[in-house]
Amino acid sequence: MQYIILDLEWNAAYSRRRQGFINEIIEFGAVKVDGHLQVIDTFSALVRPQVGKKISGKIRTLTNITNEELANGLQFMTNEELVGGTPFMQVMSRFRRWAGQAVVLTWGTSDILTLIENSLYFSGSEKIPFLQRYMDLQAYCQYRMGETGGQQMGLSTAAEKL
Repeated sequence: MQYIILDLEWNAAYSRRRQGFINEIIEFGAVKVDGHLQVIDTFSALVRPQVGKKISGKIRTLTNITNEELANGLQFMTNEELVGGTPFMQVMSRFRRWAGQAVVLTWGTSDILTLIENSLYFSGSEKIPFLQRYMDLQAYCQYRMGETGGQQMGLSTAAEKL
C-alpha cells in the first residue's frame, strides 16, 4: 500500500468568466510513502497562474512564493527531475501519473475541495482521476485522539498533542 500526503497552496483570484473569486492553485507539494511510512518519492510543482496574475501579500508571506517565481521561474520536480513550469491541467496530468493508485491524504478537506474547484474551472469536470481513495487526516486524528468536539483541530495542535 502506498500513501500520498498532499498539500496545496492557492491564491484567491477574481475570475471574469465566473464573475467571482476562485482559489487558484499555485503549488502542489506531496510525499509518497509506503505502508511503513518510509518516503518513496516527492512531488513539487509551482503552477503558472491563469486567472490571477498577482499573489496576495498574505499568501506571499505564508508560502514564500513570489510573483516572479510564478511568472518566470516555475519548476516541476519529481525524483530529482526538473522541468519548466506548466499550467494547472498539465501539472494535474503529471501528478496523476506520479500518484498512481496510492491513497491520497490531506489535512482537512479544503485541499480536496480546491482541487475539485480548479479541475471544474480548467477542465469542466469535477472528476479527479487519481482521487479513487482519499482520507482526511484531520478528521482521523481528531477521532483517534478522542477530540470529537465541533471545532477542527489545527495541524500544529495535533502535532503538539502527539
